Amino acid sequence: EILEHVNNAGKVVAGIRNLLPVGGMLIVSVPNALALRIWFHTLRHRENIHPDHVVYYSPYTLSNFLGRFGFRTRELHTYWYPSTRPKVNALKQVLFRLLSKRWSFIGDGIVAVATKE
Repeated sequence: EILEHVNNAGKVVAGIRNLLPVGGMLIVSVPNALALRIWFHTLRHRENIHPDHVVYYSPYTLSNFLGRFGFRTRELHTYWYPSTRPKVNALKQVLFRLLSKRWSFIGDGIVAVATKE
């Protein structure tokens, strides 16, 4: 998870694109702007964002961003960050199983699998 930290993520992705052959695969993970935990913080009138982050991506904006640099997104997945508290982990697992069937992009992070066109 680097893209959300850099001032010019486009330069990073363009540089990676130059290193890959056509059909080469890029796998990117980023925090998810649509994460359920962000929504819960919003209800409390808080924005709980790491101070080093300069941007957040949703599944659409990540795919769109990669497409601008000649990558075609083949797969999108979400995942949850583990908690150091076992009860919180158990709750997250239940919520993810129940809610992700209806809303597939509520996980803490996004993984995009893309290929260079």
